[in-house]
Amino acid sequence: TSTSATSATTTSSTSTSASSTTPTTTSVSAEEEAYRKLVSDAGLKATGFNSLGCLANDKWKFASISTGGKHVLICESAESGKLYYTHDYMPEIYRKEVTSSDTDTGTFQIVNDDATIDITTKGLVVTSKSGKVAKESAFEQVFTKNPYP
Repeated sequence: TSTSATSATTTSSTSTSASSTTPTTTSVSAEEEAYRKLVSDAGLKATGFNSLGCLANDKWKFASISTGGKHVLICESAESGKLYYTHDYMPEIYRKEVTSSDTDTGTFQIVNDDATIDITTKGLVVTSKSGKVAKESAFEQVFTKNPYP
């Protein structure tokens, strides 16, 4: 079973007509609180997981947990605004600048000298330069919005 905890851009309808006197902010607030609980329950803080984090004060823009319990983070550098990728699939620390991204849809690509890593809300695929799939990993939980300021 796969759980997706993605954040939608529109979570409730708010009427902007002059006749509307009661905004629907309570439902958004309740949804935001529910989302924060999901994020917290997954072990995520503003800068990442307990076992894997972004550098210094950098914050994650995308976080996931694979079906095998591995973690992926796309972090945004507080200094440069650039995105970088990190994971705990291997014992050594791995960080690489994201080559292309669409944070709205949760898709990222990292091009290395020897392989390309494609990340979506479904999982990640590592493809060697020869075109052979070297690794595939499905995500069990995905977070596309960091609820922490």
